[in-house]
Amino acid sequence: MERNRHESCDIIMNALFEKYKGLSIAVLGDYCLDEYLWIDANLNEPSLETDMVAYQCVKRETPLGCGGYCCCSIYSETAGLWCAVLVVE
Repeated sequence: MERNRHESCDIIMNALFEKYKGLSIAVLGDYCLDEYLWIDANLNEPSLETDMVAYQCVKRETPLGCGGYCCCSIYSETAGLWCAVLVVE
């Protein structure tokens, strides 16, 4: 039976985490960079002040950046000490 790509990746990652159990890891990268606004076109209406379309936001998302996803993955695979440092510029 052939393994799918995710199972193979899990096996490799688990082997790496087992091999380097005592290793400290630093992740540099953006933690939260993007913001998405979901607009429902059925709810759009003309603005009374500008007579332009007033878009109605029905959902707002601020997903993790690459650094945030890496940290979440590492945290979920390890049971060690965890510390996150955030630098705001």
